[in-house]
Amino acid sequence: MIIRAKTFNRWMQANFPLSLCQKMARYGLDYGWYGFADETHTSKLYTRFKEEIWEMIVKDAKYFNKSPLEHLAWTDVRAEVQTAAHLENMLIRYAAERIVEDLT
Repeated sequence: MIIRAKTFNRWMQANFPLSLCQKMARYGLDYGWYGFADETHTSKLYTRFKEEIWEMIVKDAKYFNKSPLEHLAWTDVRAEVQTAAHLENMLIRYAAERIVEDLT
């Protein structure tokens, strides 16, 4: 996977047209979309965009008057996290779902 975008938001827009983002928003990321089905892909994305993703999480947590970890425990993308790769996958999916909600 080649990642040329400077932000995760731009990566999403470059790789998924609006019609596909609308489907992602409707069906969720468990549907098996390219870039989100394989932990090797989500790990690369997380490594590249982790600062942006954490800024998003902190901002959202403040909005709900929670700590970032409390907020993540409350979201729908929480999962049984047993490895660092599971956590990275969860955080990428969180950010992707937020972005497709904002785009649609």
